[in-house]
Amino acid sequence: MEFILAGNAHIDPVWLWRWFEGYWTVRYTVRRVVDLMEKYPSAVFVFSSSIMYQWLEECEPLLFGKVRKLVEEGRWIPVGGWIVEPDCNIPCGESYIRQALYGKRYFKEKLGVDVVIGYNIDSFGHNAMLPQILRKSGYKYYIFMRPNSYEKNLPTVFFWESPDGSRILAYRHPVSYALSGTSFVEALKNLSLNPPLPVILILFGKGDHGSGPTDNDIRMLDLLVEKLEGCSIEFANPEKFFKRIMEMNLEIPVVRDELQHHAVGCYSVLSEIKALNRRAEYSLMAAERLSTLAYSIANLSYPRDKLRRGWMLTLFCQFHDSLAGTCIPDAYADIRSMYGESINLAYESINLAAQRISSMIDTRDSQALIIFNPTGLHVTFPIEVEPWPGDYMILDPDSGKPILIQDVNPSSVTGRRKVLFIADVPALGYKSYKFIDTLNTCKYECEGIIEASSTRIENDYFVIEVDSENGGIKTLYDKRIGVNIFRGYGASPIVLKDESDTWSHGVSAYRYEEGRFKDAEVSLIESGPVRATLSVKARFSNSIIQQNISLYRNLDFVDVRVKLDWREKHRMLKLSFPVNLDSSIVTYEIPYGTIARIANGKEEPGQRWVDVSGILYTPRKKIDFGLTLINDSKYGFDAYGSELRMSILRSPVFAHHDPHKLKPGIDYQYIDQGIHTFRYILVPHIGSWKTVFHRISEIAEIMNTGFFYVVEDQHAGFLPSRFSLINVEPYNVILSTLKLSEESDDLIIRLVEYTGTECESSITIPILDRDMKIRMKPFEIKTLRIPVDKSKPVVECDLLENPIE
Repeated sequence: MEFILAGNAHIDPVWLWRWFEGYWTVRYTVRRVVDLMEKYPSAVFVFSSSIMYQWLEECEPLLFGKVRKLVEEGRWIPVGGWIVEPDCNIPCGESYIRQALYGKRYFKEKLGVDVVIGYNIDSFGHNAMLPQILRKSGYKYYIFMRPNSYEKNLPTVFFWESPDGSRILAYRHPVSYALSGTSFVEALKNLSLNPPLPVILILFGKGDHGSGPTDNDIRMLDLLVEKLEGCSIEFANPEKFFKRIMEMNLEIPVVRDELQHHAVGCYSVLSEIKALNRRAEYSLMAAERLSTLAYSIANLSYPRDKLRRGWMLTLFCQFHDSLAGTCIPDAYADIRSMYGESINLAYESINLAAQRISSMIDTRDSQALIIFNPTGLHVTFPIEVEPWPGDYMILDPDSGKPILIQDVNPSSVTGRRKVLFIADVPALGYKSYKFIDTLNTCKYECEGIIEASSTRIENDYFVIEVDSENGGIKTLYDKRIGVNIFRGYGASPIVLKDESDTWSHGVSAYRYEEGRFKDAEVSLIESGPVRATLSVKARFSNSIIQQNISLYRNLDFVDVRVKLDWREKHRMLKLSFPVNLDSSIVTYEIPYGTIARIANGKEEPGQRWVDVSGILYTPRKKIDFGLTLINDSKYGFDAYGSELRMSILRSPVFAHHDPHKLKPGIDYQYIDQGIHTFRYILVPHIGSWKTVFHRISEIAEIMNTGFFYVVEDQHAGFLPSRFSLINVEPYNVILSTLKLSEESDDLIIRLVEYTGTECESSITIPILDRDMKIRMKPFEIKTLRIPVDKSKPVVECDLLENPIE
């Protein structure tokens, strides 16, 4: 058998240390590895993460020059090609694309190499859409280590296939990436006795905090060659390993699945960082879309450098330990600052784009409220506007009729007015609502109902009743079918025993219930023409949860805003939704896709929504029915039967890693203590989730992106009162990205098919006189380059914005 070896020095740029310690770790590691490679001319070394090369280039350019020379010699192998090795479940789909877009461009520009080996050897799990993202970013191979063999049964080498059919040749590294000394020698001996393949790739060298292969490691190899009879050992580029596998004509299995599970506690620990990540991602995407809109219709320069800087900060924060919540507290002070800068850069761009456009809208008739919709979908959704000028009402520019409004509690007590109404704004555009004096003779047309009492609220779709003891929703009655959606108490906060470490090593599910919140205080806090809200405050031990449950006139969902004061240790909080279904199927949104999983109670990663659908028995017949749970900042879920549960937070000690035991008498710092706020929306639906995917995606997009608005005074302008830049059909194809290309003013649009339905998609951009039709395969991610010059053709691109030949 053959051993193909390459040294490596896995470096966590931030973990049990702050990022600047990671910075100097990179420098000293590279310095000693370069010295070692000069001493041993046959040695080969692999190194990932463009941020580490960037640190080296800016701080020690002479040392970076030595690395460049070793790259040219083919002995120093850049792998991964991403900014960092990120968490591979929590970031949104676009984040993985940007990891490759910015990372691979750096390697090409600075080192002249096209990285073809995807490399996330230390990440805790790998979502099912990664093969497509990797293939369409120019990768041929993928190296990972987790989940380990005891966590998921996998071949050592396999074709990993995404739901769209994209494949990449994947290799699960069979031993630790941090082998050195005797552990390195023992691993080679054991593998030679029981080889999983005729050829094996081994990456060795001290890791986590750098160092890499040692002089002793290489000298021991010379002695080991004589002892491993029938084995050859050589240093080589890992590409040689993959090519040898293909040359051998082995029967390589195909894996059509996600690669899970390892460290399931990471989906929900340190909820503040999860929320910052969601906000940063969707703010940046909104900024790109609105900046493109302003470029297209208001001649505003596109803030390419500012947005790239925002993305780079966010992508660095998505390093697998950072986003997982497993770093030390001091590291999170830096990470909060980075996310904050990223979000601020996005909002600077959003604000300038919106104000530039609003300054050019014709508002001569009256003062106006300009509402911008940064999503690619037409949106009907509530908005709260503060400050609201005087005693005005507003007119819809489409119908010329007044909009129903409701005063709600302002953010301050200094007399500013805050008003709620239902906005209806076209895709990636704006709508200008006119302010008119309340003395105007126009009258509201109040279609639909909204009614409320002390423990009950109702609209045209639902009746909600809250239990005054435990605070759960005892009735969510769907008036369309005449059935209570819940079997038990919905939105019920459950406290679970959780004595696992920060990662939850060795845990697959959280099922040990310690108790539920009780002693509820229920009050009606809003009862207006637009919204009725019940406030439910309940207690457990030292913690208090307040859920404000709202129904809106003419809207088909339940909106819940939560404020939690959490004071528990070694406990976990979930919200339970026991849906009244049989034969249920649970579907999760994952990065740029969906996946159905078994409802076995195990902890699972998800993105903005999760759905449980099945058979519901009404008094007259059985029907297909379901409930979609949409959130603004959560990533952990489980389902058992038809009970769906959302993980809110966990409270272990910071960076506690088994088998290290907690010692008595030490004042440890516990995670997720204090005040938390988040929001979720329930969408009950007749039929499967696919029948209402347009509504699910609309709500998920706008809840996570948000409207942006400007109160504009009266002035002349040339822009109309209503505008939409782009329209995409049918509903199962979502416009995820609209930006200018990295090197020109061509528009880049990215489309994603979410429901597994092949279709012809229509994309219309009237201002560019573009009307395109393209074929979308099931679960396909497709990128188009659209020149502003309409005489030039639209070109399909890969995810790095290169034309597909």
